Amino acid sequence: FVRPEHAVAATKNPFYLGPVDLVFLSVDPIQKGLLFPHQNSSTRPEISCVVERLKRSLALALVHFYPLAGRFETTRYEDEHACWIFLDCTKGPGARLIHASYVDVSVSDILSSTDVHPAVR
Repeated sequence: FVRPEHAVAATKNPFYLGPVDLVFLSVDPIQKGLLFPHQNSSTRPEISCVVERLKRSLALALVHFYPLAGRFETTRYEDEHACWIFLDCTKGPGARLIHASYVDVSVSDILSSTDVHPAVR
């Protein structure tokens, strides 16, 4: 998980979702992946260095887009028969960053698979 590089004053306040945001809660999240070739050359950075740079970049971006590192919370009001859905940006481990390495797998193996989501193709 990656947390914002530093806290922003606005993160202390709940980030309430509007009606349009609530509609999209039932939609699958947008997930993107990056594929990097295996590095054999001594002049190219190690993949661990690339991953650390990606983490640092994400931490800097999350300062400006801090709700992406927040966690969903709800507050129920029994007397009004209502609830608020909001993002609490002070809790949680941050935004998820997944790094996976595969041996003897090529990009064409991934793209030719029938189980690949169209967004990856």
